[in-house]
Amino acid sequence: DGMLQAVAMPNVSLQKNDLVDYLGLQQVARAVERPNLIELWKSSPYLLSMADSYAFVRDIEKAVASSEESQDLLSALDGALSSRLSPEDIAAYKRIDPQNARLRSLETDVLDSGLWRCLWMPPSMPSYELGEPFASVAKNGATKRLIFSAWNVVPKAISGLLSYEVERRVHHQAEDTPGNSADERKLRKGLLQIARSGGRVTGMPVLAMMYPSPALAWLGDPRSCMASAEKPTTLEEVLRHVECAIQEELKPVVSNAPDDGPEDESWYWAAPILLDLCNRNTGPSCRKFWKSEQLASDWAKGGAADDDEQEDAGVGWLDHVQEALGVVNGERDMGRVPNDLVSVLARLAIGGPANASLRALHRVCQGSKPHSLKLRIAAAQIGWGFRSYFNGPEAMSIVRKRGRKTPYWQKVLTYCCAGALGDLLDEHFHVCRDQLGLFDAEPGRASQGIAMAMVQSLTLRAARQEYHSFHFEREGDRPTSVTLERQRLRGHFAMRFGNQKSESDDKAGQRTDDVRAAFNSPFWPFVLASTSVGQEGLDFHPWCHAVVHWNLPSNPVDLEQREGRVHRFMGHAVRKNVAADFAATVRDIEDSEDPWRELFVNARQATINDRNGLVPFWIYPREGGASIERRVPCLPLSRDALRLDDLRRSLAVYRMVFGQPRQDELLAFLLERIPAGDIEEAASEMRINLAP
Repeated sequence: DGMLQAVAMPNVSLQKNDLVDYLGLQQVARAVERPNLIELWKSSPYLLSMADSYAFVRDIEKAVASSEESQDLLSALDGALSSRLSPEDIAAYKRIDPQNARLRSLETDVLDSGLWRCLWMPPSMPSYELGEPFASVAKNGATKRLIFSAWNVVPKAISGLLSYEVERRVHHQAEDTPGNSADERKLRKGLLQIARSGGRVTGMPVLAMMYPSPALAWLGDPRSCMASAEKPTTLEEVLRHVECAIQEELKPVVSNAPDDGPEDESWYWAAPILLDLCNRNTGPSCRKFWKSEQLASDWAKGGAADDDEQEDAGVGWLDHVQEALGVVNGERDMGRVPNDLVSVLARLAIGGPANASLRALHRVCQGSKPHSLKLRIAAAQIGWGFRSYFNGPEAMSIVRKRGRKTPYWQKVLTYCCAGALGDLLDEHFHVCRDQLGLFDAEPGRASQGIAMAMVQSLTLRAARQEYHSFHFEREGDRPTSVTLERQRLRGHFAMRFGNQKSESDDKAGQRTDDVRAAFNSPFWPFVLASTSVGQEGLDFHPWCHAVVHWNLPSNPVDLEQREGRVHRFMGHAVRKNVAADFAATVRDIEDSEDPWRELFVNARQATINDRNGLVPFWIYPREGGASIERRVPCLPLSRDALRLDDLRRSLAVYRMVFGQPRQDELLAFLLERIPAGDIEEAASEMRINLAP
């Protein structure tokens, strides 16, 4: 179909330490009378620590538990340093060598582009030029990675070790000497706090991020800027355009503010409310929103990623809502307006999570009113979910880097604008609505369904990946005994597909559906590793068009099934290509129109002569554009390269016999009788075209 392309994996090379690791591992295997572990070693590093479900590791555990370990086993374990993870190095956030050619290649492929600095995928159709880190990543064709392996240990190793490397990088970016102990992680408390101090509420500006203001949402709509006479193309130009509009609307709001005295930071969160009240279209709905029953509890249904946030959603949050209600009722005297108020409000209008959500919900929920209560509650809940997301330790280090002068909540707004969060949500809500089967749902139900799906993704807890550490007792240099202890790594940037324990709870686990939903969102995880359990009947295409065959399957059917997980209706690659060709056709549509619906309508009209019914929704190849990427990290001089060629030939013939009885026998028969160079020609001659 022209969409599939083989993409070479970078840096798939064996290093000296890899071979030392293999030799040490084989010494251990011989000590417990186990066969050659070369295929397992080729697939995963640190097997003594990570492969706890395998027989040779269980033999070690059994020998240690019964104090029956032989001197040969003790010496072999002691010498296999490169097969064991060091908890001391991990606690100090030291660099952990991948110790595996495939994992080293994956690190280079995914992390060296700077993707680890992004908290979401770049939008496929941004209204303006993206800022960093998103601009550089988008130029490299950013997409998520779906990895399939034949070994159970591989998803665990990828999730734990790749996520650890991301943690190490982001915290070194923000701190001089970051630590990874439990106590040090507790010190990285969420900065978007809702609290009380000295008898008064604190953190009210955080409310502004979570408050969906119809007035600000539409003043800050980048797409309406695109339709203006100036047609700004950079974020700076869009900001200037929005600042001018806000400056004008703000005049009656600040007309009675005093000119002297200290700046009153309450304006940052009160101004959006006052703008809504002063607008004749949004004033009545603003009062209805703030005086609705159960507003505080409905708003906080945006989820909590940890116990601190569950506590925030209690009495302290109700006090914050009451504080804002005082502004609605005219019970609060405001001080001098901050000099940067217009600038801050412009960023809040363009990239504020709740405002961006309100715009996107209105567009995708056809027939909705932009200031309806149900729509605004849904946007507020998504805003609360983003608060949890930006309170994550890794998110805080990514956003604030080493700067401390600018308040964190303002840095969040700057980051959201750089990543065109509004355009991202336009795209994701369009995809999400169809995924959830809400295309015909009434606006209230559709907006609530999308909000809950967003909250589920934004508040997913890090998964816990356990590994063994080894502690030796010695007489001189000779080991006399060894103790195994369970340690933890976290999985967040990369996760394994399947039920697993969460970081903070021994009992509660990450359900498979939660992990899949998060991977099918534009947010973390960016890498999902699975065994064959994920290769049939599941969709992973919304934000992924790259499949990594960590281990090649044994037959062409499985190869086709794996790649079919990301080659689906309106997948990530298709959206990128359609946007590249037709984005200009939706520049001047009405603000309330769904740009992605209009985009595909225009694309369909332009390709109406294609009669197979698959273009542009399932297939839309483009020269130099996105493709369904087949990535195979073949080790040098291994049999994988030959096996891949065999699979390609078998796949071509398999498509000829698809739907026939006894396919395996017919496939083998044809492969034996058709020369390799004639397969493509034969397949073309025998193919039956079922297009209308």
